[in-house]
Amino acid sequence: MIALGLVAACQRIQEPTPTITQDQWRRIQDNVLEESELPTLSHPVNAVFGSHFELIGWDIANEDARAGEEIRITYYWRVLEATPTQRWRIFVHLDSSMRQNLDHEAVMNAYPTTYWNAGEIIRDEVVATLNDRMADGEVKMYIGFFNDDDRLPVGRAGEGAVQDDGRLYIGSFTASSNPYEIRRWTGAFTLDGQLDESAWDRGEQTSMWGDANSGEAQALESWGKLLWDDQYLYVAMHSEDPDIWSTITARDGELWNEEVMELYVDGYRNGRDYLEFQINPLNTVFDAHFTDIRQPEWPIAAQFTLEGLESMVSIDGTVNERGDRDRSWTVEMRIPLASLPSLPNVPPQPQDRVRVNFYRYDRSGSENEASYFAWSPVGGGSWHQPDKFGEATFVGGPRSRPPRPARLNPSEGSGTVAPAVTPTPTPAEGSGSIVPN
Repeated sequence: MIALGLVAACQRIQEPTPTITQDQWRRIQDNVLEESELPTLSHPVNAVFGSHFELIGWDIANEDARAGEEIRITYYWRVLEATPTQRWRIFVHLDSSMRQNLDHEAVMNAYPTTYWNAGEIIRDEVVATLNDRMADGEVKMYIGFFNDDDRLPVGRAGEGAVQDDGRLYIGSFTASSNPYEIRRWTGAFTLDGQLDESAWDRGEQTSMWGDANSGEAQALESWGKLLWDDQYLYVAMHSEDPDIWSTITARDGELWNEEVMELYVDGYRNGRDYLEFQINPLNTVFDAHFTDIRQPEWPIAAQFTLEGLESMVSIDGTVNERGDRDRSWTVEMRIPLASLPSLPNVPPQPQDRVRVNFYRYDRSGSENEASYFAWSPVGGGSWHQPDKFGEATFVGGPRSRPPRPARLNPSEGSGTVAPAVTPTPTPAEGSGSIVPN
């Protein structure tokens, strides 16, 4: 390790402004290396960004990573030219079935590029939890520097490959999925929208739904749960909502134009024969069967009616009183397994897998402004991207992971309950495409 305050070529590190804490400064000192301290890297790159920064290479602590678990990636930078007046942030994109952003500044956000000195070698370790909806397979890594809307051009690709969008591909690692567990339920089930404790305490809560495109956290909590028995798939969806409203009561109406929660199920995990379910706060149902991605067009797909589907909605607040402050609404659904067109086995066998996704439209602020939520973000474009849905597996017995925390208990409060739906086919209303569905 170098002596305190020294870098390669015996240059002195100038201490940054006092806004950096002493702990951060000591961390910086520990991660500015002598040339002799540079390890042999399993992923050499030797790429240059602009004329300023060289990515010598990178290492990963776990080449076979697992979704939902910690990864530790270390990058090694050589400073060719200092940029004291130009602050560049590092972006890292992990691309697989979805994109995970690891944007940061060096040395755990302690060492901005405006303080980098020519000649330094910087060890930049990034520790993050791999997205728990990431599917099995290769995770490609792209890296670069950005400042506001600008990206620093790649001056030399080295062992990497420059993409059309200016990112630099620098290699990959393998990830195994950590599928959501659809727990088996063996007791009586009361469908009342209240999330009866005896059943839903057994279920695993999804991670909080984030921005439908980027996955970024949202201020309002939304989550789902799934259970199964030999006859049914049970669905719970819960959302915080300060202003709950809806007006559509016609089955298969365009619910996405108001407030709604949605479930997609791709039983064969190949984008064929998948189902879309939507429920609004009035317990109005939209269900559609797509034989291919967005095919047929939704008015035709929505002519499908799933036999035996039941749903209930519970409101903690009041629907369509726009001046008050509501708290949340909850959906329960009971879906006959025999009516699903694309399950490998009915009843499911333990370890059978499906792809599912949860979505939500929230229009609490304005009818013309919406926030879009998803459990498994799709990275932009249509929500009909089954390859980016989350993996789920049918399992028996009690859940193997601890329950996820939730701020609200949806069974509490003096909510109102919307009645169960008796499925009756109604021609789809309107025409056009679902946006962003």
